[in-house]
Amino acid sequence: MSEAGPGKTRSVIEQARCGENLATVKPQPEVSEFCFTGGNTNAMYILMQKLWTLLAQARKRFILWPMRVVKVPLGKRSYRILIGRQILNRLGTECLRLGLGKRCAIVSDHNAAPLYAETAQKSLCAAGFEPALVVVPAGETSKNLRTVELCYNQLAAHRLERTSFVVALGGGVVGDLAGFVAATYLRGVAFVQVPTTL
Repeated sequence: MSEAGPGKTRSVIEQARCGENLATVKPQPEVSEFCFTGGNTNAMYILMQKLWTLLAQARKRFILWPMRVVKVPLGKRSYRILIGRQILNRLGTECLRLGLGKRCAIVSDHNAAPLYAETAQKSLCAAGFEPALVVVPAGETSKNLRTVELCYNQLAAHRLERTSFVVALGGGVVGDLAGFVAATYLRGVAFVQVPTTL
């Protein structure tokens, strides 16, 4: 991978730095300092370490992490658990795949809603759903019948029906509260759990 000429040998890295042959490649400043010729293995080792670090940083910033799918086999009640980074924008697509009704409610708390509710709403709307956002106080104290009543009232105002579903967007308290609301509203509606913590 080097260009040999009368009295000179240049590596591909040097060619890229000089803009030759690899004109479209613009090396990062960290890479260009590691130009070497011949068989200098120490310089090659350092270059490979630096390239590996840059690739790892690029993967973290630009490449979607793989998603794990855990299947819970319960006969007719079987379901899948999707685990991964930045998969909230797939919420609408996944709910559509389940064949859920068009109207839904996102139940979240004052801590999680400002961070995640907009993304969840956009994803659901893009898939053709009509989401209503129900925000409850954060913490264990919100697990009471008064908060449940608040949720019922907002679900009824949005005209959720038996084919509708409830999305729990947040931590454990939100999951418990929204799960109870979904199980008891109109004798039970579908429930989608979107935990923001594991």
